[in-house]
Amino acid sequence: MSIQSVEPHRHRVVVIGSGFGGLFGTQALKKADADITMIARTTHHLFQPLLYQVATGILSVGDIAPATRLVLRKQKNAQVLLGEVETIDLENQTVTSRLLERVTVTPFDSLIVAAGAGQSYFGNDQFAEFAPGMKTIDDALELRGRILGAFEQAELSDDPAERARLLTFVVVGAGPTGVELAGKLSRKAAETLEKLGVEIQLDAMVTDVDNDGLIIKEKDGTLRRIESQCKVWSAGVQASPLGKQLAEQSGGETDRAGRVMVNPDLSLPGHPNVFVIGDMMSLDKLPGLAQVAMQGGKYAAKQIKASLDGKSPSERVPFKYFDKGSMATISRFSAVAKVGKLEISGFIGWVAWLAIHLLYLVGFRSRASTLLSWAVTFFGRGRAQMASTEQQVFARNAMGELEKKNKEATESGSASNGEAKKAAGKQQKAAG
Repeated sequence: MSIQSVEPHRHRVVVIGSGFGGLFGTQALKKADADITMIARTTHHLFQPLLYQVATGILSVGDIAPATRLVLRKQKNAQVLLGEVETIDLENQTVTSRLLERVTVTPFDSLIVAAGAGQSYFGNDQFAEFAPGMKTIDDALELRGRILGAFEQAELSDDPAERARLLTFVVVGAGPTGVELAGKLSRKAAETLEKLGVEIQLDAMVTDVDNDGLIIKEKDGTLRRIESQCKVWSAGVQASPLGKQLAEQSGGETDRAGRVMVNPDLSLPGHPNVFVIGDMMSLDKLPGLAQVAMQGGKYAAKQIKASLDGKSPSERVPFKYFDKGSMATISRFSAVAKVGKLEISGFIGWVAWLAIHLLYLVGFRSRASTLLSWAVTFFGRGRAQMASTEQQVFARNAMGELEKKNKEATESGSASNGEAKKAAGKQQKAAG
């Protein structure tokens, strides 16, 4: 175990997570008289809104996931540590993370928790084997392999029923067109999708998923099976387990998605130096959007800098989210967007969608590469990122089996140690 230095120091800020909230919070502290340590489970900052374009062969991983160390390389007061945060100790003000077998304890004076959220299968985690989510690079690469694999298998099949199953792709979950956008724009999106041959199934619940399809329960209670080899799950999210830890230690609460109910200044109840932002916070029914995380990260950084200037937490102005609007791309040359009272759709909405997403990509190289890939894909018919491997498709199952075996070995070892201690106790008793 390694422990960060506890010698005389400047104010120490620990940021958990390298997503939008964590990165923008760290960058906002660039000129602060403080030392910032970012702890993240991945080495990159993922631009998640474009993850589906990696899955469909439009963009490369590097276009949307620059290395966090490179992004922050010019920020002299920032340090990046790789590791999975296992424990947050509010009383002793430490964060414990693990990388393989190495455990690191990092002390903090202020803490920004932006660990994000993962895919939720609503208690049916076994669905993940057959319907991967869309939250990580691994998810996107696995899905790319499944999509391309389905086409390759269909090419070899002479059975019409099998070809129909292989070429039927199911997306579970409405996404931004059904949740973030409403009314006229939602109807416009649905009409466009139907023209493209997409069947939209509303008021239905998935009850089972297997390798060859899924079963849905209609509004009237009847069950219907859809034959499909390639399925994508985007029906829900679950906040990081760290939220539960924070709530238990602070006496706070979490909502159904595991998000921590925070104070108006995004701080944890009873802990004004601990901020919970992004997908991990629950406040005023704010949506789980990148803009909420970005603005939350900047706000938390501003409050930390204010505290360094001697201002009291009681002087804080509550966090106020500025809604810059919502957009969703539907297809080539078609998107819907809502900014304030302005609603746009079609080609103009699509151009606006491209511009906004290009603007928020990190780094000139990523923007230039993405723009070139879009030009090739949208104004031609080529897709450069069409390579996939069996390992990408089956790695999830292999890792699951490995974790299962490790868990069984650990439990077996614990049981053996228990039996050995029990036997030793009996021998000592007999000897006495």
